[in-house]
Amino acid sequence: MKKKKKPIWAKNIFERRQRLGFDSAEAFAEEIGVPYPTYRDIEGGVSEGRFDTREQIAKALKCTIADLYKNPTDINNGDFASAAEFLSTFANLPLPYQKVILALAYKNPMLVRDIDPELGKPFQALLSAL
Repeated sequence: MKKKKKPIWAKNIFERRQRLGFDSAEAFAEEIGVPYPTYRDIEGGVSEGRFDTREQIAKALKCTIADLYKNPTDINNGDFASAAEFLSTFANLPLPYQKVILALAYKNPMLVRDIDPELGKPFQALLSAL
């Protein structure tokens, strides 16, 4: 029998919970005040749960409900409101982090191929400076 594929929101909830250091779904549910069976069904992809429960989960995961429905492989779903915000954030990172980001983008040009035009030129200029 073929396993049913988990919805993207269920995968995102699981991954974000893990990144926050909660290895146990039961402990996380208790921490945020959601009954474990309800949380288990949501993270398991069985049910989306009520809106207020999803809101509670998103808040605990330090994101919005909309973030839970984003495909992490979609390059245009970033958390930056604009290219200017991205560049400002990038410029304020310590130099070692900047170098790592640029090296990754340089070695994987597909990462920057479809970036919005406002960001594309400044970012390409940074890459060419490598």
